[in-house]
Amino acid sequence: MSWQENPPNQIGLFTNSNSWSGITANDYVNGLLTGAVWGNNDPDDGNVTSLLYYYFPEGTHKLGSDYHYAYSWDNYEKVATAKAMDAFSDVANISFAETDTYDKANISWATLDDDDSSGSLGWSYAPDSGTYSGITTQNWEKYYFLGDQSLNPGSYYFLTILHELGHSLGLEHPHDSNSYYGTFPGVSDGEDKNSGDNQLNGSPWTVMTYNDLDPNIGYSPTSQNLSGFLTGLGAFDIAAIQYLYGANNNTNSGDNIYELTSSLNGYKCIWDTGGNDTIDASNALEGVSIDLRNATLNNENGGVTEQSMSQFELGDPEFRERSVLNVRLKKANLDYKSMTKIKIYI
Repeated sequence: MSWQENPPNQIGLFTNSNSWSGITANDYVNGLLTGAVWGNNDPDDGNVTSLLYYYFPEGTHKLGSDYHYAYSWDNYEKVATAKAMDAFSDVANISFAETDTYDKANISWATLDDDDSSGSLGWSYAPDSGTYSGITTQNWEKYYFLGDQSLNPGSYYFLTILHELGHSLGLEHPHDSNSYYGTFPGVSDGEDKNSGDNQLNGSPWTVMTYNDLDPNIGYSPTSQNLSGFLTGLGAFDIAAIQYLYGANNNTNSGDNIYELTSSLNGYKCIWDTGGNDTIDASNALEGVSIDLRNATLNNENGGVTEQSMSQFELGDPEFRERSVLNVRLKKANLDYKSMTKIKIYI
């Protein structure tokens, strides 16, 4: 009964009564908001917003205003969607459970061909779209020939799943304004290739950008590689989704070890809520640089990564072997001197 319990809700401008007080909304948080959300929870109450998801079976279905042919699901595709949902529920106070009934689902997944995708990597409906809300699609013709690894976290095509799910949960493009919120600072409305002030409309700051391949930003590959991109949400995404639904304060609450090895397939922004944590780069194959300054989420050079609590780089000209780990703790106002809980192994 998830749709009935937590229906799509077009709020418009969020206030203290329906947003999480742990995040102070600035132009970057607001720039990722559609004005819509699932349910009517006050995030400060600490209640979980329980969402159901559904996989459209093979056949013709009415997806939005038109009919489209949905293809059957391979296991690796379902694994990828599950990892994308985990990326959101790990940081925000939301949960996902599968249903076999479309009418109950908040998020409805479909795999379409290139024609029904209009040539795009995917498309979706935010929770301000009535009965269409939560329809989330991906274009299988863009990645199937690359095999199972095409949807591994860190690949270009996994970004699409995170991006479209972000829309279905209430997140907007940084380059699109709406009736309630504007764009990222320095980004003209509708100019999707405009990276804005300090080039923060780009990867790896947010999965909602269109600037994943921008060579002028210089952090991600310039082609559709299977590694080197975000493996989960960026810091702006985490802040925005927590503003809407509250924070998951149970994730990484113990004594965690974050290892930097070649198995890290791209950028990783970690939400850690407590414990005595270790950042271990002892098995890194190349030189490592560590920056313990905080993520500010502000309009400044490197406002997310270069000002992050921890940054690791494995420099490769094509970024195939480059991994950056951004650690953002529960209390974002911690300063350098308070980092006594962090152990560094190099």
